[in-house]
Amino acid sequence: MPRALDGLLVVSVEQAVAAPYCSARLADAGARVIKIERPEGDFARGYDSYVHGLSSYFVWLNRGKQSLVADFKQLEDAALLHRILARADAFIQNLAPGAAARAGFGSEALREAHPGAAMPASTDSARRAETRVFMIFSWIFCWSRASVACNADMGQQGSAKRCRHARVTSRDYAPVLA
Repeated sequence: MPRALDGLLVVSVEQAVAAPYCSARLADAGARVIKIERPEGDFARGYDSYVHGLSSYFVWLNRGKQSLVADFKQLEDAALLHRILARADAFIQNLAPGAAARAGFGSEALREAHPGAAMPASTDSARRAETRVFMIFSWIFCWSRASVACNADMGQQGSAKRCRHARVTSRDYAPVLA
């Protein structure tokens, strides 16, 4: 049975919980998700070994994804990531504020280099943790509902959110997050 996001390619440079959870939900909905891991691997791989020798946390948050080891601070790996992004429909990252931009993968630079892909707002503009998490959930909803980039108004949680092709409100999130 076809899923809502079949055929979409999402590239994610992720760690911790917010971005891995977001991209796992996108994978659950049918998107092909390529997780970019640093050369030493995602730190969550070492949390435990309960799932056939793998970390239960890592398996839960990275189900349905493909993984690629790349050090995008290296020119060859950065060029590879740009070639992948040229074919991607969306890019997710939750690195420290400014880290992606310093490596040449900031939102503004990527929007210019890859205008057809959906790029999230810069983490620099969303420093408060709850704002970043809400922005990620906005992405999950917009992708699952309309498969378009979400330009979330980062104001009150109850305010209307606007996407390019869909108008959604915060009450619409409940079915997606259930």
